[in-house]
Amino acid sequence: MPGPKVADEDIVIGQTLVALGQGMGVASPSAEALSAFLEAFGDRLRARVEDWEDIRLEVVENARQIGRLAAGLADADGSTSVGRAHMRNAIRTAHPPKGETRLLKPCPICP
Repeated sequence: MPGPKVADEDIVIGQTLVALGQGMGVASPSAEALSAFLEAFGDRLRARVEDWEDIRLEVVENARQIGRLAAGLADADGSTSVGRAHMRNAIRTAHPPKGETRLLKPCPICP
């Protein structure tokens, strides 16, 4: 008997969070760090569910890179856990306000 159908939105969010975790390597994200990521990208991800297959690779790679940056910031603080501030700083470093130098190339859901 097949299990319940998983909503497309859940798959999009899930794939993105898995990629974020892959980028973190052995660092573990706190719930607050994941919340900060979803506050920054969740609505944009949900708005692009219909064209997920067209944008998936760019979004997933972007999430990995943000995870890598966040883990590096945690490591610099002597922590193996990525906190909210680490995540917010990683997102801002990767995708700063307009006019500032971007670390990562723009992606379909990036601010």
